[in-house]
Amino acid sequence: MTIGGRAVLMRRAAKAGALALSSALAGATAVELLRAIDVHPAGVLLLSLAFASGSVAAGAAIVFMVWVERRMRDMQHDLCENARQLSALVAVRPLAGELPLALGGWAIDPLFADLLVQAMVQQRPHVVVECGSGSSTVLIAKCLRALGGGRVLSLEHDPHYAEESRALLRLHGVSDWAEVVLAPLVEHAVAGQTMTWYDVDPVRLSNGGIDLLLVDGPPAVEQQMSRYPAVPLLHRHLSKNCLIVMDDGDREGERRIAELWASELGATREYIPGGKGAWLLRSGMAPPQAPSPSDRLAAPARRAGTEHEVRASF
Repeated sequence: MTIGGRAVLMRRAAKAGALALSSALAGATAVELLRAIDVHPAGVLLLSLAFASGSVAAGAAIVFMVWVERRMRDMQHDLCENARQLSALVAVRPLAGELPLALGGWAIDPLFADLLVQAMVQQRPHVVVECGSGSSTVLIAKCLRALGGGRVLSLEHDPHYAEESRALLRLHGVSDWAEVVLAPLVEHAVAGQTMTWYDVDPVRLSNGGIDLLLVDGPPAVEQQMSRYPAVPLLHRHLSKNCLIVMDDGDREGERRIAELWASELGATREYIPGGKGAWLLRSGMAPPQAPSPSDRLAAPARRAGTEHEVRASF
């Protein structure tokens, strides 16, 4: 046996001896403690208090371990989410170019930006209508330029944001591929009730010509299910194979909206996890159905996993 092997055996023997000695001392201490309790007048009470204290300590230890496990799971989820966002940012950054383009916060996040670019490449739309302008308008315009044709019409209800989006398009040199339309929110008759949505001039939209509809507005603070009117009011302008993309898919209102749109258009819907979530709906060849009555808007949303829904990691 080598000198190193003997040293390992000696260390192991020392550890075993130390454990045995500790066990013996612990056993001896326990025996002496039981003898003392047995002769003490209040021994039983002291023993009960000791067990109670031990139970409380054990319970606290279990709660702490559960908390640590949950925190570790949350940290792991956050790390994975950050890695996906970074990967998506690397994927779309070349398209954004050297000039600044905000992604995240109020703007679309990198994951949704990457999803939007992939949808543009696969769909190759000629006419894109966007509800809510911003960084997404620039990305769509740059995709259209790279694909060799098309135009995006972006509806914006806020004059300040409309001008900021126009300035961003000029900065990136894609104003010829996009138009930001100031469309204040006005009342419309939708599904048997009055809802506010963009004041859209139908002349600006080609009948049956919208190949991709991006829904990222109006803000949810305006009203409940504020994005629902998009399909009932624009369905006459959707192409037969229109792709609908909606941001903030994790919100319960957007889940309900996606369900209603799929039912009314005879469309398939696909939930895309990650970031704030997203929904993809493809209308297919089915003609649009009549708008839903108002009680359908108030009906509780069904949970994910219905026959029209497919979960995917896009």
